[in-house]
Amino acid sequence: MKKHCLACTFCSPQIKIGRHVGDSVIAGRRFKVLLVDHKMLSPLVQELTGFPALLSLCDFATGFYMPVPVRSLSAVDTARVMYSRWSAMFGVHAVLRCDKESGFRSDLMRAYNQLTG
Repeated sequence: MKKHCLACTFCSPQIKIGRHVGDSVIAGRRFKVLLVDHKMLSPLVQELTGFPALLSLCDFATGFYMPVPVRSLSAVDTARVMYSRWSAMFGVHAVLRCDKESGFRSDLMRAYNQLTG
């Protein structure tokens, strides 16, 4: 039974729940908890690429990381990237975590909801 659960694509995300004390059942499911953060690039890299920052999209359960170069740090542009890059590949997340202020998170979810309808 244990061998089957470790190999099963449905069971294996739920096994991680026990390893993360205090996390919810949703957090143990793949691509349901999305961590969002902006990382500013150095001035030299900005000059060479034309992008001031990277948008880091990370799945909480698997640790899958997707860096996306962005030209703006606005909530609208972040929502567009989340929709076109993350949601198109993995579906809509259930929980969003970001370390910016709550006003940014609110604007981000408003813009994302406008995109998705």
